[in-house]
Amino acid sequence: MNAQKRVMFVDDEEGVRVSWNRYLSQQGFSVTTAQDGANAISQLRSEPVDVVVSDLKMPGMEQLALTAVPVF
Repeated sequence: MNAQKRVMFVDDEEGVRVSWNRYLSQQGFSVTTAQDGANAISQLRSEPVDVVVSDLKMPGMEQLALTAVPVF
């Protein structure tokens, strides 16, 4: 039995998050979203995911800074 893969989508634009959440959910993924890097890190500490898809430029913390933060 295959476990449902967990994806986090991080983007500061709500419409983008909603669209990708809908699309990825329809493809069979369990999706969580975050509006910025700080929120993503907070969520990841309590609910790890298999992959994070992130906007490159967001207010407060860009994607490259997000990838450098250990959450485990």
